[in-house]
Amino acid sequence: MSYRAAVTAPHYLASKAGEKILAKGGNAVEACIAMASTLTVVYPHMTSLGGDGFWLIHKPGETPIAINAAGQCAQDLSDAEFGKHQRGPKVALTTAGVVAGWDKALSVYAGSLSLNELFQSAIDNATNGFEVTQTLHDAQCKLIEEIDDEDFSSVFLKQSMAYKVGDTMVLPAMAKTYQKLAKSGLKDWYDGELAQENVRYLKKKGSPISLKDIANTTAQLTNPLHAVTQWGISTILVHLPKGALR
Repeated sequence: MSYRAAVTAPHYLASKAGEKILAKGGNAVEACIAMASTLTVVYPHMTSLGGDGFWLIHKPGETPIAINAAGQCAQDLSDAEFGKHQRGPKVALTTAGVVAGWDKALSVYAGSLSLNELFQSAIDNATNGFEVTQTLHDAQCKLIEEIDDEDFSSVFLKQSMAYKVGDTMVLPAMAKTYQKLAKSGLKDWYDGELAQENVRYLKKKGSPISLKDIANTTAQLTNPLHAVTQWGISTILVHLPKGALR
């Protein structure tokens, strides 16, 4: 089957990742996951594995669906510090739902490609490096002033300094994380070794999030919002080409 399709993302390397997935026969959901994972590497100041995800999907001929992959609040907030920290683990009061959203989307629209194929772009860019943009440089300069954390510096900075525009940035820790997800499956983020690593780090930094909180994180399949107009009921949706979801 051949069809026309298009992908778009706020970074060209992510768009290329989605294009490659479609060219290999992957469906639109798989292309989105490839782009999203690549963005966490090349666009880390705007999206990350520690965030959430919200999906709106329309397969021609079927009712549109929505996926709410927002994390949940920690159950024990007795020691949480509100209003004292602008950034960092002490204000990390909710779990990360984005990976649960990927898992839910694939459970609804299962594709033909492996997780290793979906994450290949993210792994390659994290391992081999990518060119630092102006916006990434500016974000690092800002975060240096706001976050005094050795772990953050060792992963995202260059000798405790912001990368210069045009520098090649490598993120071996991100590559290792995606290799682990590809090998062990997406649920490892919530009940496996990655979940345990995350909660150890969060506990060390003072976050109230527990391993139980992480394990209880799920994405919800729901009906998208509709807007009633003078012409009837319409749905705000992303329309995909016929055949994009096979």
